[in-house]
This record gives sequence, C-alpha cells and structure tokens, in this order.
Amino acid sequence: MSSSSSRRIEADNIIVTDNPNVPLLPSKVETLRPCTKTWFKGTLPLIIVIFLFSFTFFTYIFFSSRPLMKSGDKRIRLVGLVSLLIYCTLLAFTLLSFLFCVFLDPGSVSAIDLESFGTKLPYCQICNQPKPERSHHCSRCRRCIKKMDHHCPWINNCVGWRNLKAFLLFCSYTAILAMIVAGFIIARIIISFVYEEPDTKMHVLHWILLGITMFLAFMIVLMLTSFVSNHYYLVFRNMTSLEYWRNKREYDESQGRSTQDFKSRWCPMLAEHMAHRFDLGPYENFKQVFGNNPLFWIFPWPTAIGNGIDWPLPEDEDHSARPNSDT
Repeated sequence: MSSSSSRRIEADNIIVTDNPNVPLLPSKVETLRPCTKTWFKGTLPLIIVIFLFSFTFFTYIFFSSRPLMKSGDKRIRLVGLVSLLIYCTLLAFTLLSFLFCVFLDPGSVSAIDLESFGTKLPYCQICNQPKPERSHHCSRCRRCIKKMDHHCPWINNCVGWRNLKAFLLFCSYTAILAMIVAGFIIARIIISFVYEEPDTKMHVLHWILLGITMFLAFMIVLMLTSFVSNHYYLVFRNMTSLEYWRNKREYDESQGRSTQDFKSRWCPMLAEHMAHRFDLGPYENFKQVFGNNPLFWIFPWPTAIGNGIDWPLPEDEDHSARPNSDT
C-alpha cells in the first residue's frame, strides 16, 4: 500500500485509507462473534459480583429489616418497612443495569456498518477490516467495539457505545445501594441499643454478619465514588477512557513533561484542560450517552444518540483540519 493512499499508525495498529482496493477477509467480516464470548475465562469475576449481592441481600433482609418489622413498636416497624422498600427498589434497578451490562452488545462492528461506509474508515490490522471512527479493537473480545471505553472483567464485557449508560447506572446504583445499606444497618444498631426488645436485640451472629456487610458497603462506596465521578466527568467531556489517556499522553508530550504525574494520571478531573474535538458542551455531551428524553435516563436500556459511526462536531471546528482518525 502506497504512502499516498494510507497512513499507518503503529501505536494503534490501524491503517487509515481511502483506497477502495484495500483487501478484506470475508470470513472476518461475516463471522461476527458476540462480545461476551470469553465466558470461561471471565466467569470468576461474575461469580464474585453475584455472591456479594446475594450475601448482602440475605444479611440485610434477615438480620436488619426483618427484625425491625417484627417489633412491637409501630415506629420501628415503619422504619423496617421503609428500609425494605427502598432497598428492594434500588436493588431491582441495580440488578437490571447489571444484566444489561453483561448481556447487551456494547457496539460490535457489523457487516452492515462496513457495507454502509466502505473503506473510508480507519482500518484495523488485527481484524483485517475497516472500523468506525472512535472504535477500538478489544484483545479480550477479539472484536472492534464502537466508542470503546474499556473492557470490564466484572461484567465480562466491553463498555462501549451501546452499554456505557447501563454501566454508569450500574456503578451509580451500586454505590447508592451500598450507602443505603450502611445507613440502615447503623440505624438498626442504634435501635437495638435504644429499644431493648427481644426482636430487635443484636446477637453475636447479627454483629458478625452485619459487621461484614458494613465493611463491604464502605469499601464499595470508597472505590466506586471516585471511579464513577471520573467517568461522569468524561461523559460531560464526550470522551472515553481510551481517548482521555491518548489525549493526555499527547498533551504531556507537547508540554515536554512526564506522563506519570500522579494527580492527572489517576483523576481526570484534576488534569489540565485538554481540547477534545467531539466536545459539544456538557449537556449535549451527556445526551450523547443518555439520550434526549430525561424520563429514560434512570433506566439502563440503550438510548444513546446516533449510530456509533457518525459523530457530531462543534460548529466552530475547522473541518479542513479534521484528522482522518480519532481511534
């Protein structure tokens, strides 16, 4: 392939080309595997997640809410009932989001996409086929994913254009659920000291199980709060994690400084302002992921705007200087 018709980017293993004679392998285009194909290797993290939810559910229901609902005091029974309703409602949203994360295709590049847009796309050397702008090849799933953010072992799936919203909601609901569990367990302990009733009295088994649950809840809150905050920041910038790291690397190199700066490396919100060509403004960027209808923002089914291939650009962008690829 001549240099006049293509540009090779070794770091990303792609070729950007306008040459219609670029060879494609029909088998690679037509045999489209689901992204969640590595089930055997990715089962353990899923089992851990399911076990944590099951353990928390069992402990919270039988050792926190149920004893309160058996109390002779109406006020304590009301606290137990309200805590149970809030917990079960939020748990339903959390598990629904988890199922969408695991089973929803994140945006695999299909044969229809390739037929519609042809070879005027970035070219993946690994798949040996074109791929849409902002897509990346996942080595775990062995597929190119539209607007890929990262591969998450806890859901055994990629996080991309179609399931980014479900992933953010799952992490958000899990963090909120952990806060609620910790708060109501503290209330359960206080009630056991204030009201000395047989049904609300704490026994050794109660202390052990509720203590473990409290510890897990606090750990989940600490880990997910920072993680989710950083990802929402990227959503408001219309930037994926992969795009952030690449833009940061290029920015640091242009400034002649180390790329290992701790603050900007681990917390995007503390990094210097970096220009991003797809930044449409915070509200429009948010709608790109969550959709136009606010009524559907709390539900995990996909409502992202567009098709995962064409991306709107700011009106003031100089289109003459638009690069061939942003992957």
